[in-house]
Amino acid sequence: MEGPSPRLLANFVRSLGVLALPAADQIAWLGSLDGLGDPPSTDELALELDDGFRLAPQFVAAGWLPPTVLDPLRQLDEVLAAMSGQDNAELWVADALVRSPRWSEVRSKAKAILFLI
Repeated sequence: MEGPSPRLLANFVRSLGVLALPAADQIAWLGSLDGLGDPPSTDELALELDDGFRLAPQFVAAGWLPPTVLDPLRQLDEVLAAMSGQDNAELWVADALVRSPRWSEVRSKAKAILFLI
């Protein structure tokens, strides 16, 4: 089996970039996607990251990402996982991107990872 493609890496880095954007820009990005409803659901932000997160060790093995990104990526994934579930449904609406400190933490962690890449 061949490793991941550069296109998958680009999609993953883009997903980190979107997670690092200010809340208003994240909302605008979500609004630009077709088929997500109105208002758009913020879970698209986490879903895009998740696809690449699963491939991160392969990106590192290919020499496309430094190994130092793996631990911060795991931490970001844990924050997002802790936000999931029916008890946290209020975190997955567009205005939560503006008001929730949890989304501020996600943005901060995503920015830190981008600086490692």
